[in-house]
Amino acid sequence: MNKAKSIQTKQLFEIIQEPEAIQISLLQHATELAIMLVNQMLESQVATLAGERYSHNSVGSKPLVRYGYNPGSVKIQEKRYPVQVPRVRNQDKKKFISLPAWQNIQQSQGPDEQLLQRMLLGISTRDYEKVVQEFGRGFGISKSNTSKQFMEQAQQALQEFRGRSLKEDKFVAVLVDGKHLRSHQIIIALGITESGDKKVLDFIQTTTENTRAVRQMLVGLNHRGLQYSDGLLFIIDGAKGLRSAVEQVYGHKAIVQRCTWHKQENVLSYLNENQRRDYKIRLQNCYREPKCTKAREGLRKISEELQTINPAAARSLQEGLEETLTLNKLGLIKYFRQSLSTTNCIENVNRLIQQKTGKIKRWVNGKQVERWMALSLLDVETRLRKIQNYKHLNLLQQKLKEATKNKKIYQLFTSEEMAAAISSDKISTKKRA
Repeated sequence: MNKAKSIQTKQLFEIIQEPEAIQISLLQHATELAIMLVNQMLESQVATLAGERYSHNSVGSKPLVRYGYNPGSVKIQEKRYPVQVPRVRNQDKKKFISLPAWQNIQQSQGPDEQLLQRMLLGISTRDYEKVVQEFGRGFGISKSNTSKQFMEQAQQALQEFRGRSLKEDKFVAVLVDGKHLRSHQIIIALGITESGDKKVLDFIQTTTENTRAVRQMLVGLNHRGLQYSDGLLFIIDGAKGLRSAVEQVYGHKAIVQRCTWHKQENVLSYLNENQRRDYKIRLQNCYREPKCTKAREGLRKISEELQTINPAAARSLQEGLEETLTLNKLGLIKYFRQSLSTTNCIENVNRLIQQKTGKIKRWVNGKQVERWMALSLLDVETRLRKIQNYKHLNLLQQKLKEATKNKKIYQLFTSEEMAAAISSDKISTKKRA
């Protein structure tokens, strides 16, 4: 049934005067009733402005007249339905006027709250209209409209993500690692709170894990309130750019744990398939060893053997070896081997991001990448669990504080200095007086 024509012939007050059985039947079809109400509101306002239909009378001195209809739509729950929007023309000024009632209805519609979620679930803008129409008479939904709405909401989500304060949480560890989105390299920082929760701190788009880009991101975290006066554990891979950026921004307040998984994979990549299995087990056993001296001795023996078998593998093992044993030195490897000795937490985040962005065949520009990353990370964050043995994080806090207490404390950057550093990308690493 054409709802617009029906409303033009039967007013809402007439429906109210119908028998109770008919009224109950209408309540069971709330969508039709809502559309009737919208049309009645518009018709009543037109009558107030331009007089009753065919009366040719206008209210006041302005000659306002009816001038047909425009097609429109209203959103009821998750779908849009067609309505006929009356047009009113001011004959003196020769222009149409907008109906306040229609403006109020449009403002009350708000954005499609489930649009972002559906896009993240992998429904493309081309398929969105088909999906909606399967559940009802979709109207006013097209690829271009959906894309525009999605971009607006995604941009807002990006701004909210980048503006989140970090002052409310006490962080004990930060994991930094990269992800590739086709030709785009993304560096992600994931924080671990004292209660064991994982919170995505920030991300930055860069060509490589270079010092300048990562340093800018880290300074941005400080500007948003990341506290590190009692020390922070940084878990990173072997990229020199990451290591240098952490050292420049946090100095002795950063206790670095090199990812043992990356180290292991780098070493094994130099060996043939028959050698890999044996050395993989031996390396894993060394990194599981609670006593640091015993773990170091085991790695030293492996290094000596590799000097003969494959010198390149031996050099790979020796590079940064001490920082792969940080948790062993702190006596906490038995608690946090799986969660904080590797960057696997971020690898899990990367896997979830891939599920949401894998259907995108072409990244148009960096802005698109940023919007999708922000949306994906905010959604992924709600799915992340606490780290294993989080109840022992107080021991990590204590160890970090002890590891830095005998060293002269660098004063923290002020907000003004951080803002200047972000804009100019010039960060002084000198001690402040």
